Amino acid sequence: MSEPRRVSGEPSGVVPDALYEQGMAHYQRREWHLALDYFERLQDVDPNWPGLASLIDEVRWFIQLEQVHPDADPVLPERAAPSRRFKGKIRWLAPVLIGVMLTALLLWWQAGLPGLGGSLERDTLYNRGQASLSVGDYVAAREAFTQLAILSPGDPGAVEGLERATRLERLAEAYQAAQSAIADEAWDTAEERLRQVLAADPAYGDAADLLAQVQRERTASDLFAAGIAAYDSNDIPGAIGHLERLVEADPDYQHDAVRELLFVLYVRDAQALLATPDAGQDAIRKAIARYGKALSLRPRNVQAANDGQLANRFLSVRQALDRSDPDAAEAALAAIMQVDTEFAGGQAAEMYYQLLTARADEARSAGREAEAVAALQAALALPVADVSIAQAALQINQPTATPQATATPVVAPTPYVEVQSDTLNVRLGPGTDYPVLGQVVLGDRFTLVGRNEAGDWLVVCCVDEQAGWVTARLVSTAADVGLLPVGLAPTRVPTATALPTVAATPTVPATPTQVATELPTSTPQPPPPEPSTPEPPPPPPTATPPPR
Repeated sequence: MSEPRRVSGEPSGVVPDALYEQGMAHYQRREWHLALDYFERLQDVDPNWPGLASLIDEVRWFIQLEQVHPDADPVLPERAAPSRRFKGKIRWLAPVLIGVMLTALLLWWQAGLPGLGGSLERDTLYNRGQASLSVGDYVAAREAFTQLAILSPGDPGAVEGLERATRLERLAEAYQAAQSAIADEAWDTAEERLRQVLAADPAYGDAADLLAQVQRERTASDLFAAGIAAYDSNDIPGAIGHLERLVEADPDYQHDAVRELLFVLYVRDAQALLATPDAGQDAIRKAIARYGKALSLRPRNVQAANDGQLANRFLSVRQALDRSDPDAAEAALAAIMQVDTEFAGGQAAEMYYQLLTARADEARSAGREAEAVAALQAALALPVADVSIAQAALQINQPTATPQATATPVVAPTPYVEVQSDTLNVRLGPGTDYPVLGQVVLGDRFTLVGRNEAGDWLVVCCVDEQAGWVTARLVSTAADVGLLPVGLAPTRVPTATALPTVAATPTVPATPTQVATELPTSTPQPPPPEPSTPEPPPPPPTATPPPR
């Protein structure tokens, strides 16, 4: 018998696949000893190689079968008979050998097939579970890993996969509940569900970003509700505060509704600040700022723009009063009254009324009765609640029936205008195409003596002792321009003097009714004829064009 042959000189560190391939090569060539050597070495390297034990048993069986009939000696030719007997035995053993080989192969196949089939099923279930997890089908994943755990109890992949599928399924349910709560604006519920998700998996999808959004939405919702409640309770500054914080926290929250409400609140707060009796400069400046914010929301709102301009002029009134300049304050208030007599909730009219009555008292004390009457009449025309002071003062200033020293009529008082522009041209006619007579500056006052047909150009007196024309939009006056005569009046200003004392020989006296009709409460009429012929007025300067 031949001895088993061993392969020597093999390098260390041979991989199992190489050992298996070498052994199979010798197996196919029926080199059983060499094949057995490689298979045994493979068993030392990897004892769990699939089917290796069965393969080694088969090779040993073939070796034993080979040892049953050793090789014949080729050197003995004279022993021809034994050779023929050997060939007979071979022919008899060949079917037996083939049957044994088939039986061995069948046994090996039956031993290896269950393991191979079970492994394939385990791999299929595991891969199915992982694929279901990747697409978010946690129910299918849980079912696959459950089947894998039943097929292979204690399998680490099955245990880990089943635990992960169950956990992700709970997280998905909590996330979906948070989404539903957000749709219903149930911010507390949404935050609770999202916190549950993040506690289990801090990196779960967009749960962190969604939680931040929920917190912003809840804050914005609370601020909006607080703003509405403050508005309903007429707490205008409080409502503005809540809504301004809302815009800062979330500019897109109910964008149009918030801005429309803020516009209304800004305007109302500005009006309330201006309507405060004796409002100071700080309150007026705050009102101006409110109008500015309102216009930033609705830049084309004409009413807010006009009220903002009047508020700036109202500030100049307060500044003039604070520096004891009643004339400037009166001029600014007169300009405001021409635009809106109800401005600042009537406070502008009240202030103007007080200034006019104070000026009337001053004029009466100085003997300027005509100026006092004009101021009192302007005060009576204002929309104020109590005009009793002006009424009483006007009755005191009514002239009594006294003898006239001469037949010269009492000159009716004329109102004045105050320049509202930094510089203003006084022209020789009612239009910019007329030559410039002179220039006047802001705050200058002139007597108002006439107008043109449209009333947009006024005659004032005097510049260099000459009457001229100014545009009505750049001056302010408390007079009713429509009662002024049309055309250019005499260049010298009629002097409003006190009634003369009684002379030694009185002339025909003027009745009280006759004097009253000459006051500026009605349309001026030409004076009645007197016993003596009055002196004619001086002719107008030749440089002045006739009225057009």
